[in-house]
Parts: sequence; C-alpha cells; structure tokens
Amino acid sequence: MNILERAGDIAKAAGGGVIPAREVELLAAQTEGRLETLMLTLISAAKEFALPALSGFHVGAVAEGNSGALYFGANIEFADCPVNQTIHAEQAAVVNAACRGETGIRRLAVSAAPCGYCRQFLYELVSADTLEVILDGSEPTKLTDYLPAAFGPGDLGIEAGMLTRQDHALQFAEPASARITGADAALAAAQSSYAPYTHAYGGAAIIARNGKVYGAPYLENAAFNPSLSPMQAAIIRAALAGVPPAEFAGVCVAQRTDSQIDHAGAARWLLERLTPGLSVDTIPLTLA
Repeated sequence: MNILERAGDIAKAAGGGVIPAREVELLAAQTEGRLETLMLTLISAAKEFALPALSGFHVGAVAEGNSGALYFGANIEFADCPVNQTIHAEQAAVVNAACRGETGIRRLAVSAAPCGYCRQFLYELVSADTLEVILDGSEPTKLTDYLPAAFGPGDLGIEAGMLTRQDHALQFAEPASARITGADAALAAAQSSYAPYTHAYGGAAIIARNGKVYGAPYLENAAFNPSLSPMQAAIIRAALAGVPPAEFAGVCVAQRTDSQIDHAGAARWLLERLTPGLSVDTIPLTLA
C-alpha cells in the first residue's frame, strides 16, 4: 500500500479529511521524516474531496494544526449559484480544523500560492503571524510575506483571532427546539462560532440520509466578504466525510433571535439550488 492509499484509509477511519497526530509521525517516516514533503504529497489525497461543479478543476490543501494533526481541504463549487458562494480549498482546511477543536494552524501546503481572497481569510487566524505556506520547490514562506500592509482583526481591536476558543453562552429560545434532529449540533456549532464584528453567532447542522449529523460554525472575517456562512461550513464538513448534497436528508440552522444576519435564510437560498425541497429548520437562540 502506497502512502496516499494509507493516508486515505486513515482519514476515512478518522471521520474523513483528517490525519491524527499519532499517524502523521508514522506517515512522515515514509518521506524521510520531512513533514513538509508529506504535506505536499497529501495534496493529491485532499483533491479527492473537491466538488468542482463550475470549473471542473480539483484543488487541494493540507493544514497542520497545533495538535500535530493534518487537515485536508478542497474546493467546493455550486452550479446555478453566484461564484461568490464558491469555497476555496484553504478555507475548507481551516473549517475542518475548526470543527475538530484546533487552536491554530502552523503550516499550510498548497500546489500554488494562495489567492488574495484566501490570504485575507487566512490572516484572520490567531496564528496568522507565524503561519507558513508550503509550496513544492521553494522554502516555506510566511503568510505575512504574501500579504504586505495587511488588514485584519488587530486593526479593529480584536486580539483573539479565528480558532481561539469561543463560548457565547447561547441557549435555545424555544424549548421545543431541543427535539429537532440536529439542533444540539447546530447549537454547539453556534457556541463555537467566530463573529467578533457582527456578533451574529450561528451554526448549521446537516443530517445525512445515513443518520449522521455534521455541524459547523459561522466564521467571520475583518474584510467581511471572505467570511463563511454556517451552511457553507457544514457543507465542507459533510463533503470531507464523503457526503455530497444529494445525500442530505435535512438541515437546521441555529442563530440569535436578534441576529443582524439571517443565516437560516442564506441556507435556504443555497439549498433551494442544490437540493430543492429539502427541509431547513430555524433554531432561534438567546443569550443565557
């Protein structure tokens, strides 16, 4: 079994799109102990998760979390939708890490230098100043070298960046919400959402036809446009588990009753184009 086959089996056993730290060391031994070489090799495995409905071009990224685990990311595109709904591989890798409780990203392996959009998104990370971008054939380069005169959280008085621990003390506004399938996962995702600018904390949960639930949080950006909605983040998590939109059985979106952003409405708009007729439940939240 070659290294890509072995990595694929490990990622699948771990729930999709992640190589636990204990396995990373074993795989790195097959690349002469060079983690950078392993990460570059695994870009091919990450590409397998891509859903390039518009471009037909598979893009992969591999991120190393503070825990030592590796997280895959891939581009996800939506037919019949504006291209601004497109999810980039680098963003997907960050969401993957966020959903698994990582507190920072050390390195990111990509096949080409990140686009400006992704550089802005990555600059929101708490580890942005030390994050290294790995490209084949060149030395690791700091993200900040790719983004001179950057604008980010610090410019708006935010000291704790994306992937810092978040707990917003949210609760169901209506007791009946607790009985909705996926509501607990959506609430947990909203609790960990990162929204320091609008405080529009929110989370989404996808219920697959096999009964599994995939929750993910809203992740906001100082420049606003590179932000990822809860629905986009949940689609990423499902895709990395091998669950495409055709296998969604239901969706619920949790958001504050006084939210400035209608995450549930955005989810319905997107899903009407991906899976017409799919049920989307809104879970109203209040501060405890």
